[in-house]
Amino acid sequence: EQLTGAGIEGGVVYYHGGLERGQRERAQGQFIRGKARICVATVAFGMGINKADVRGVIHMCLPQSPENYVQEIGRAGRDGFPSKAICLILQDEVCIRHSLAHSDGLSFSQIRAFVSLIREMALQALVENHSETSGLDDSPLRANLDIAMPIQYIVEALDCKEESVETLVSILEEISHLGTPVASLEGFLPDNAVITLKRRTLQDLARQELVARCIIECGAELSKCNRPEVSGGSMELQYQNVNKNGGTASQAGFHAYAFGTWQFSVVGCTRLLG
Repeated sequence: EQLTGAGIEGGVVYYHGGLERGQRERAQGQFIRGKARICVATVAFGMGINKADVRGVIHMCLPQSPENYVQEIGRAGRDGFPSKAICLILQDEVCIRHSLAHSDGLSFSQIRAFVSLIREMALQALVENHSETSGLDDSPLRANLDIAMPIQYIVEALDCKEESVETLVSILEEISHLGTPVASLEGFLPDNAVITLKRRTLQDLARQELVARCIIECGAELSKCNRPEVSGGSMELQYQNVNKNGGTASQAGFHAYAFGTWQFSVVGCTRLLG
């Protein structure tokens, strides 16, 4: 409306996501066929346009990146004739774009804090590894040390993005000592696990399974929910009926088949297993 009121000749149309589909198609068609000289539009319009004789692109704000700016002004002059690209910069936007452009950067203090956290985790893992393997006679010795890195904790401690932490770990992987990488990222997996035993206690299972022994060594029992002893009455009949004919957990009652709940570290258990 301001352009039309200013006496701009050749017709002006506008295009944005708030318009109905028919209105958008009509505005685009008028501009493509040369019925409108100017189209005031959002970035979405320029991405799909196929018009060779666009004589200029004027930005009313800063694009998100230099790459986006080059792509967007590339809509002009596709017929080989001279065209113009003008960017009207607002001072307030410069501060915002500068902040966003450097949001993934890390200061030296953040890098030092990251190295300090890794050192603390490694020392703690060494202590845990020594105490955990001391109770297992057949635990193999390992040259590597597995460390569980709590990503969310590190993100909050460093006040950075998760992608920045992944970049730091990738840089560690490229550092080697005597030809051996100092670190190797094995992937992302949940480290804190909680299991509930349904038929046997973990101590009973540990007599046959090494993994059960490892869980006992590196984990902690959250509750002791051994199956209650029943001797007669309706409760005993209920258990007998469920055992014979089957039933739901609600009918059997959770404590009827729970033999304890354990919490343990997957990485700690992995270290014990070798």
